[in-house]
Amino acid sequence: RSLIDCTLEEAEKVINTNLLSHIWVIKAILPSMIKNNYGHIVAISSLCGLEGIANLVPYCATKFGVRGLMEALRKELDFYQKSSIKTTVLYPYVIDTGLAKNATIRFPSLFPILQPKEVARYVMKCQRKDVYESTVPCHYGFLFNIAKSLPHKAQKILNEFAHVYIESE
Repeated sequence: RSLIDCTLEEAEKVINTNLLSHIWVIKAILPSMIKNNYGHIVAISSLCGLEGIANLVPYCATKFGVRGLMEALRKELDFYQKSSIKTTVLYPYVIDTGLAKNATIRFPSLFPILQPKEVARYVMKCQRKDVYESTVPCHYGFLFNIAKSLPHKAQKILNEFAHVYIESE
């Protein structure tokens, strides 16, 4: 839904599910990880944590929040102790979980909807290689960085051309 049509209760539910849940889990496991100076925290954000999308304002805000949480946590771990705890944050494209029911993609062969097992394999690969952050698939990060280097007007034209859009309910 558009932000105007989204109720505060809906926004709060999205925030609790997509952002606060990460904080709760990290707070529960971090003391033991710090005590043992060992572990790896992996968080799933979204490409929506790198760029906002219409009709997903609260969702995008939470995914930007996960990105900020992981960046700040990494810096906190580095600042307060010589930590061996590793962190990874991933920004997947649309995953076929049933949540993005009204996704419109002009070029589905270039931007296919990802299968959960495919994303899980990539998560494990990144975790094993100690990747700090990555888009899923990884080449989206390259495309994103090129697009973000363009003037806003050019970005808007590019977004309209690609027409990746989630329709309102």
